[in-house]
Formats: sequence, structure tokens, C-alpha cells
Amino acid sequence: MVWQDMTVFCVGISHKTASLSLREQFHLTDAKIVELSRAVSTDFALRELVILSTCNRCELYGVVAGACDYATLFAAVHTQLAPQRETWRKNLYVLTQWQAVEHILSVAAGIDSLIIGETQITGQFKRAFALANEAQTCGVVMTQILQTALATAKKIRTHTEIGKRTVSISHAAILLAKKIFTNIANANVLVVGAGEMASITARNAVKQGVRSLAVVNRTLARASALCRQLPDNAIAVNFADLPARLAWAEVVITATTRREYVILPAHIEQAQRQRRGKAMALIDISLPRNIDPRCQKIEDVYLFDLDDLRQVTDQNLQARQQAVAQAMEYVAQGINTLHKSFIEREIGMSVAGFKNFLSDVIKAQTDQTLAKSLYGTLTVQQRDGIHQLADIIVNKIVGQVSLRLKDASVREEHVLYTFRHLYRHPGSS
Repeated sequence: MVWQDMTVFCVGISHKTASLSLREQFHLTDAKIVELSRAVSTDFALRELVILSTCNRCELYGVVAGACDYATLFAAVHTQLAPQRETWRKNLYVLTQWQAVEHILSVAAGIDSLIIGETQITGQFKRAFALANEAQTCGVVMTQILQTALATAKKIRTHTEIGKRTVSISHAAILLAKKIFTNIANANVLVVGAGEMASITARNAVKQGVRSLAVVNRTLARASALCRQLPDNAIAVNFADLPARLAWAEVVITATTRREYVILPAHIEQAQRQRRGKAMALIDISLPRNIDPRCQKIEDVYLFDLDDLRQVTDQNLQARQQAVAQAMEYVAQGINTLHKSFIEREIGMSVAGFKNFLSDVIKAQTDQTLAKSLYGTLTVQQRDGIHQLADIIVNKIVGQVSLRLKDASVREEHVLYTFRHLYRHPGSS
């Protein structure tokens, strides 16, 4: 293994291991991620840490020297849940070394997503990277892994069927609305939120030809700014008018960052009385959820959340699924690139350490020899010449060792490990 003195890890939960009701308890704001990254990195003596928190997963990626209780680490990031650890620990997965790297690359490419090939994960990855840099917890190793993950994701989207007619959760929400209302052109769509996901949702709704679109946001100016980018049939609505506007909509899609329900059963019951029981679709793509699940019990109201979107398919989904094997070949290439890079880095560190060790030994021996009375008649220039000769010898030896070590390490990694422990240097244990 190339990482002799450290462990690269991934610990977390995702849509594959945890329900939506559990995942929303683990959602973290950007500010909280920065704060917690600094704190737990210190408390657990982590060399590096990156936290990815999305609607479908919360994962910690990092580097640690020595042993680590990953469940305790995860609990420390979610302090409010730590006392209830036994109720969610079974949902936790831990991956280390190359398995962790493969997972990170797969997540970045959308291969591990709720909707295969979804594109929003790329931006979420970049955001996680930026937050780790802000917290100063992202070092050389994670930087290289994350950059390789993003480069691999780009290759996969460019060269495989996963990249053809790409989808996102926002896109899937509109596709779901089309399945419910066959003629989407007759539907009024209400989008709650004006952030990135809400904006993508609104644009997708317009592309599908909905009759009218309204955007509700707590800051009316943001809703208005979004509507100005859309056709004339898009209107901005003040958040206070949300309950009244519900009666107008056939489809309501929520995509905000609020941590409480913004649509309650009383709101929907009132709207349905005005609508005289006509069908209404509520699609909640927020995490934490924005629509009270009890709304599902109201007659002629159909509530869908993030987990329901896994059932949404389009004509190209099968092709994307078949392309996963091809995509994994690019992941393997990315891992191979990282492997070579890390080997070269380890060789560089080992050779530098060996050179320092050899220089110290030869300098000490040379100084000890020249201190003898036998060499007392040597001039300063002659002594300098001897030291220069010693440096030349060191460089010659190190050059030959470096070449041979590179060749041997590619074939057998244990050679590098053995070499690092044949002499004392800062990286050896």
C-alpha cells in the first residue's frame, strides 16, 4: 500500500443505506461544515478532512495517521445525534484506502447517485472542496483526490452514455410532474425557493411548456430576479402569500434550505377547498423536507419526496445504467493516475530523507576525520574541496538509488516501505 503511515477514509450515510427521514437529520449548513471541520480535525488528530452534505448523502472524506473510531468521528460531526448513535450506526459505512478513493470518484461522477448521471453533484463536490479550504482542513492528499475525481467525472460525462441527456433531481421533479399531468401545458407550477436547485427546477418547467409559473421566496427580490430570466408567464410571489397561492397551482415543488416545514396540512386543506378537490401534486426536493408528510393523507393530493424520484425514468436511463461499467473504467484510470502520483510523491519524500541521512553521516565522518592532526596542514580551500567531493558522492549515490527505487516501487510497493525503514528520517516510524 502506498500510504504506509496514513489512512485515507470515507465514512457516511447515503440514499443507499438510510431513509430520507434519517438523512435529513444529518444535513449540515455551509457555516456548520466549516466550524465542525476545524473542531473535529483537531479533536481526532486528522491530517485532512472534507465534508460533503447533500440531499442524498452526508460523507466525511479525510486522512488520518494511526487508528480512528470512525463512528465516533461521524457522531462528533453530528453532535445532536451522538446520544442516539445506536439507532443509526447500522446505516453507517466506512471505506478506507483505495476503496475510499474509488467511492469518492464514483460519487463525483454521479455513478452512486439516486439518479444515475445526475449533474448537480459536481457543483456540490466543488463546494465541499471550497469549504474544506476555507476551514484549512484540505491538504495535499485530498486536494489531489478531489481534483482527480472532478477530472474523471468530466471524462465520464464527455465519453459515455451517462453524459447524454443528463438529468438532475430538479429535472426529475419536472419529469415526475409530467407523468402525473400528461398535458403539462395545462398546469400551473409553483416553485418554492429561488436558490440553485429551485432555479434549475423553474427553467426545466419552462422548457416543458407549463401554462404558468410562480416563484415564491422569502426574499421577493431573489424571486423577481429569477423570474426576469424566464418567460413573461413567470411571476414572483412574496413568501407571506404562499398559502393563498397554493390554490392556484396544480404542481407545487419545494426547493429551499429552510429547516422546517413551510407547507402544512392546513394550507393544503384550505387550497383544496378552493380547488374543489382537483388533483394536486406536491413534490418536495428539499433536505430537510419542506412539506409536512401528513399532507399525503389529504384526498386528491399526491406527495412525492426525494426517495420517490428514484422511480422516475426517461428513455435514456437504461442507456446510462448500461454505461456504468464503461464509466467505472474511467474511475479505474483515475485511481491508476492517483496511484502513480502518490508513489512518486512517496519516492520523492523517501529519497529526500535518504539524502539528508546520507549527507549527515558523511559530513559528520568527514568533519571527524579532518579534525585529526594528520590533516592539520590542509588549507581552507583544500578542506572545502573535500566537502564538495563528499557532496558529489552523495548526489551520485542518491541519483542511482532514486532511479532504481522508482523502477522497483512500480512493480512491488513493499520495496518503498522497506527502503523507508532502512534509515532514520522524518517520515519513518
